[in-house]
Amino acid sequence: MLVVIAGAYLVNAGRSTTGNIIAFLNYFTIILNAMLGITRVFVMYSKGKASALRVEEVLLLPEDLPVLEAAPMKTTPWHIQWENVSFSYNKRQDNLTGISFALKRGQTLGIIGATGSGKSTLIALMLRLYEADSGRILIDGQDIRTIPRERLYGMMGAAFQNDFIMADTLAENIRYFRDISEDALRLAVEDAQAADIVREKEQGLLHRAAIRGNNLSGGQKQRLLIARALAGKPDLLILDDASSALDYQTDARLRRALGRNYPDTTKIIIAQRVSAIMGADHILVLDEGRIHAAGSHEELMATSDIYRSIADTQMSLLEGAAS
Repeated sequence: MLVVIAGAYLVNAGRSTTGNIIAFLNYFTIILNAMLGITRVFVMYSKGKASALRVEEVLLLPEDLPVLEAAPMKTTPWHIQWENVSFSYNKRQDNLTGISFALKRGQTLGIIGATGSGKSTLIALMLRLYEADSGRILIDGQDIRTIPRERLYGMMGAAFQNDFIMADTLAENIRYFRDISEDALRLAVEDAQAADIVREKEQGLLHRAAIRGNNLSGGQKQRLLIARALAGKPDLLILDDASSALDYQTDARLRRALGRNYPDTTKIIIAQRVSAIMGADHILVLDEGRIHAAGSHEELMATSDIYRSIADTQMSLLEGAAS
């Protein structure tokens, strides 16, 4: 503005021309943009340095869940044991209270309950994403706090309702950076009832999934996630509402395949549908972070009003849809 005003007075006084003023403005704009560019470089550098220091701080943080010294292992018939486990996120009110159960190798535990009853919190503790406030979680008689994280995760295969699908081939999404053979991949695909997904793709397992699996349906994504969990032949299989998008027939075939081909794998299945867990060896009904009832499907139908209400409602809806 000062250049324009000063230039107007100079032109009016006959001491300069309009062309000189316009040329000066163009050169001035070029110099100004260059100076602004240099300023932006310094701003970005200062922001980048601050961000890099913060990332370094996070990467150098000590492990918040250290591995404890292992005690002598005791012989036990149980593969998974929970001994009076309680946990709270805010350390004021328990999200899980006094959870106890035991599973032999190859058995299946079904967990059902309303939203907010603590089902996913139980799985988070099983994966040692959090530390129990009291009680113990044991695998083959060894406290999970004494098991190195790499070995603990190597024992487990987990599939969740909504998990990460990479923009990569179906094979790499199932392999997930592990050394898994082609035969093991195809077997996991068959057991997860995902073979039809592979067959209908022209490139088979080499078909590329979009970011977040946007070119796959909900049921297809869930079956791929289950195949990922099965591909490593885990000792403990965790399915956290991982078959909610499957139809009842596919879900039934999946459960039969798990029972037939993974007899030594202990399974923990969280489900909203009674049909997904009614064949489990043990079923826990959670209510507000506590075990409301435990037993087989037949026992719970006779003793648990919550379980019986869920089962009756779902069965009536299923019968209505079938008719």
